[in-house]
Amino acid sequence: VFSVANAVADRRTIDLTISRQGSYTSRIIDEIQQGGTVWGKGPYGEFTVGAEDDCNRAVLLAGGTGITPFCAFMDGAIQRGALPMEEVVLYYGARTADLLIFRELAERCAATLTGFRVRLFVEQAAAPQSTTLNVGRLELAAIMNELGDTSRTTFYVSGPRPMIEAFRQRLTSEYAVDAERVHIDAWE
Repeated sequence: VFSVANAVADRRTIDLTISRQGSYTSRIIDEIQQGGTVWGKGPYGEFTVGAEDDCNRAVLLAGGTGITPFCAFMDGAIQRGALPMEEVVLYYGARTADLLIFRELAERCAATLTGFRVRLFVEQAAAPQSTTLNVGRLELAAIMNELGDTSRTTFYVSGPRPMIEAFRQRLTSEYAVDAERVHIDAWE
């Protein structure tokens, strides 16, 4: 399973993000050549960011390569020059700064679109490498404190399965977020 990482409405190119996780993905990375022919099927799934009734804010929680399903949303919003809701906040974390593979897209989205904010986190760093980079893991308690009132907020969670499960459980039980407003990218 791979994630489409760009808006494809008016393009002839589909950007895929593939992580080397075994022999199949290794073959893709090692053997596919530019200009070659590939066969694809899909897309599948329903993990898309969009406007929802009575919600004016979307919070995107991305751990590592979990950023990928949000890339098509960000790319499309930049192309349209607008967000489908008043505010979008992206919390994007990885082990190291070099693993924030779509940092540039996230920062471009924040610079281009009114209402889009990005908070970047790295687990392993000696000191913050910029004013936009925070040292530490994505911590749900700190995120919820920063967000304040979440009564009109929809959450989208993508990343490692333990992160997804922990965030979903805590959002619904500890923070009383309606389960229908917590969307997860369950691709495993």
